[in-house]
Amino acid sequence: EAESALLESRIDDASAALESLAVVDPENERLPFLTAPLAQIQLRTYLLEARTAIRENRFEDASNSLVLARSLNPQDSTEIDAAELELSAAQESQQTEEVLALANARLEDGALLDPPNDNARYFFELALSSDPENTAAVQGLGVIASKLAMQARTATDDGDLDGAEALLVESTALDPDNSELAAAVAALADKRAAIAAERRQAEEARRALAEQ
Repeated sequence: EAESALLESRIDDASAALESLAVVDPENERLPFLTAPLAQIQLRTYLLEARTAIRENRFEDASNSLVLARSLNPQDSTEIDAAELELSAAQESQQTEEVLALANARLEDGALLDPPNDNARYFFELALSSDPENTAAVQGLGVIASKLAMQARTATDDGDLDGAEALLVESTALDPDNSELAAAVAALADKRAAIAAERRQAEEARRALAEQ
């Protein structure tokens, strides 16, 4: 029965037959020769189930299949080790995607820097902490830098120069090569220069009036 089940890939039936054989005749000379191929088939089956579950993001199912594979105590666990690494990488990737989704949601809401621990910059940087080369996170920080630079331009036009400078400091920290940043810095410098010139003119006019 065990041989027939193995040939027909009926793993559960083969396992049941061999368990019964081990009970009624534990010293049977054919038992180890049948148990070994069954273990190999079971190992391949569990690994296939695990990798299928990983591809479908069923991480708990994948983990359970790998536990069963480990329970077979194979002499060579290379494939199990590789599958476990695949599972770990997939879990981290999903976590990163979830963090990026939060970051983009905060970006859409305009929560660039606040509130603490719940803003776009926080989540993009959190994604980079687990995946330093993540392109989406890097680009997201660049978008924040651009938005901050644009806010700085608005603050400059409104005369809030200190507020504009604070925004530019944040923007520079995120993306020092940002094109919007360079324009905003130049606009702030021009505004300060214009104010300084106005003050000099006013002082000169005051002195001239005093002399008169």
